[in-house]
Amino acid sequence: MKPEEGLDEGAIPIRINEVYRLAEFQRRTGLGRAGVRAASRKGLRISKCGRNKYVAGNDWATFLQTQSSEGKSDRVGIYDTENENPT
Repeated sequence: MKPEEGLDEGAIPIRINEVYRLAEFQRRTGLGRAGVRAASRKGLRISKCGRNKYVAGNDWATFLQTQSSEGKSDRVGIYDTENENPT
């Protein structure tokens, strides 16, 4: 399966081996400020360096797996760029 198969049209996947500035993370996930705050309260790790905030793709994958009752992330656009396979 190619990474783009099964994603919503216009969706941009979050890759587990990349780190995103918060604005880019929000653009890719479609989460707004309130959604990011809610995810952070539920365990999403957001790193801060100076005035900038970052989210690691691996932290997003871990967060989604803990929130999912089935523990699957292959339907939400998280890909390992080394193998081009869903994690």
